[in-house]
Amino acid sequence: MTIFRNIISNAVKFTKKGVYIKLEAELENNFVKIKIQDNGVGMTHTSIQKVLEEKHLTSSAGTENEKGSGLGFSIVLEFVKKLKGKIDIISDAQTGTTVIFKLKRA
Repeated sequence: MTIFRNIISNAVKFTKKGVYIKLEAELENNFVKIKIQDNGVGMTHTSIQKVLEEKHLTSSAGTENEKGSGLGFSIVLEFVKKLKGKIDIISDAQTGTTVIFKLKRA
C-alpha cells in the first residue's frame, strides 16, 4: 500500500485539476505489472535518473504549490527492492509520467 500511496500521491501532486490518473495491472510471467500514468507536468531524463539512482532527495512544489519531503520515492524504491521487484519511469513534458513497477506474484 505504501508503494501505491506514494506513486499515486505524486501523480496527483503533479497533475492539474480536471485531468486524469490511470492505473493498470496485468500478469506478466511470475510478476504483477502495475502502471500508474498521469498527464501532468512530466520529468526530465536527468530527474528520472536521479530519482532511480536515489540521488534526488529534494521535493518540488506541485501544481497547486503542494509541498513534500522528497522521501516518498526513496521509500518506494526501497520497498520494491526488498520485494525483489523492478521499477521504471517514463516521462516527458508533453504526455506526463508513467511509473511501471513489477512485483513477484504471491
